Amino acid sequence: MVSFKQACCAFGLSGVLLLSACAPAAPASAPAPQAAPPAARTAPQPAQPATPTPAVAAARPTAAPAAPTPASAKPASKEPQPVYGGTLRTLMTKEPPQWDPTTSTHQDRAATQGVYDALLRINNVDGTLVPNLAERWQWEDSKTLVLYLRKGVRFHNKPPVNGRELTADDVVFSLNRARQKDRTYAAALQPVDKVTARDKSTVVIMLQRPFAPLVDNLSDQGVVITAPEHVKAFNAVERRLETPDSMLGTGPFVFEEWTSGIGGSLKKNPNYWKPGRPYLDHLRISVIGDNSTIQAALRTGKLDFTWFLTPLPIPIVDSLLKTNPDIQVKGTAQIFLHMLYGNPAINKYFADARVRRAMNLAIDRQAMVKGIFGSDRWAIPSGPISPILYPTYAISKEELLKMPGYRQPKDQDIADAKKLLAEAGYPSGFTMKAEAVDYFQGLNLYPMLIAQSQLKKIGVNLDIEMLELSVQREREYKGEFSFLARGQGTPTEVYTTLFTRHHTKGPRNYTKWSDPDLDKLIDAMGVEVDPQKRIQIARDFQKRWFEVLPQIFLFQELAPNVWQPWVHNIIPGNVYLYGYAEDVWMDKR
Repeated sequence: MVSFKQACCAFGLSGVLLLSACAPAAPASAPAPQAAPPAARTAPQPAQPATPTPAVAAARPTAAPAAPTPASAKPASKEPQPVYGGTLRTLMTKEPPQWDPTTSTHQDRAATQGVYDALLRINNVDGTLVPNLAERWQWEDSKTLVLYLRKGVRFHNKPPVNGRELTADDVVFSLNRARQKDRTYAAALQPVDKVTARDKSTVVIMLQRPFAPLVDNLSDQGVVITAPEHVKAFNAVERRLETPDSMLGTGPFVFEEWTSGIGGSLKKNPNYWKPGRPYLDHLRISVIGDNSTIQAALRTGKLDFTWFLTPLPIPIVDSLLKTNPDIQVKGTAQIFLHMLYGNPAINKYFADARVRRAMNLAIDRQAMVKGIFGSDRWAIPSGPISPILYPTYAISKEELLKMPGYRQPKDQDIADAKKLLAEAGYPSGFTMKAEAVDYFQGLNLYPMLIAQSQLKKIGVNLDIEMLELSVQREREYKGEFSFLARGQGTPTEVYTTLFTRHHTKGPRNYTKWSDPDLDKLIDAMGVEVDPQKRIQIARDFQKRWFEVLPQIFLFQELAPNVWQPWVHNIIPGNVYLYGYAEDVWMDKR
């Protein structure tokens, strides 16, 4: 049995979650008791960074814009004019196991992001899709996408490529390589039938079926453009690029050197295609896995920037701001939505829509967020579509907070929930089995414990069985669980998010939930390319989702990015980790 006090001891000083770094803790053997909220994890106020001005081509509300702003850090002053020079010093907590962008993880991108360019790009400020190597694109029909390449783009000036100009043949090679079945992002290009070069600067992508998310997927850092002769020189056409010196692209920075276990550097590309960029001379990336070392380096000015997948625990961020009050802090939305969900095939209570609605009404999301994070600075209530990741598609935070289940005060919600339970035949409530795991720095445990306390107000008692992570995962994947608290990863593209979790055929629809109306709307989202029509489909989806409530969504959290006051134009995001690397600049020191 794990008591709430024990859980708090285990996780109370943990940092913001980091998926790849978390390990399961020892399981308990008995149900968890009714719990008070865990120790609060407080955070500083982030300051607003400067805003770049890329040319906007089409609405693409999938990247994370600026996060809500906490209230203690100093606001950013008016930015002076950019200056050239300097070395931006950042870090990775682990050395990349390989160096191929087509098989990289999100964490590997700290090393590779500045080297390569994708065809399209995401604006970290407003989430729009903008031109990059492709200066424009158009759908000729529902299954044919044409991309027109920017002229004058050159690869890095290293053999065997020697700075030659980018052509459509390079794009054909790169996309075909990225969609090989063993590549990390192959699914993003799965509907592609053929990629051809119409001429030197025009690429045609033909699809097996209509697939609207294709243009979004072409902005991913796993689908970047490489030179065929360079990849062939490393014998990696069907293999991975395994060494750091294999990095070569068209990006603003060129590989310079790397020492295993220590780190390395990228240097300015003097032939970069964007006029006047980059500003920096070098990017220096150190491998540092210890939080105390990172804290000391920030405090003494030996480290310039930490990004959201190398997050410092919030108490450390608080401590830094006390000694270094000018340090800048900003939250980036994690790609995890936290929720409660039951399995109707096993859990007869959750199979009843009236019970699901009653439980949704009884959950106090604001109290849950404040109980876990200390305030609403580092998490916000969310529905099935994240209002941070997908602001154009989602029900906004302001709208959500007026809805039943999200609104304050809770008196009416509690009364309505009790009425629904009575209509369902449970006027005195019931006891329901649930499973929990002490994993993910407490964020798969705390919500369950707090929900246990909150649901008691309507007579719903959770009998919680604590499980080892491996057991919990096996039960979930087989659909052999009763009721879970879960943080599920959310792809940074809205159709994929909806299909993965909510479609009858979705790979993460572990309960085999099926609603024909939801399926129809998700399918429509997958083929519709008109931005306004896609927004309406998303709205219709959310309306239907709240009618059937297959899950009870709770909140989305934010992770801290920290940088020094002399660094400018850092714009943290989910895809481009620190914004556009070529736009970052530093005061002369």
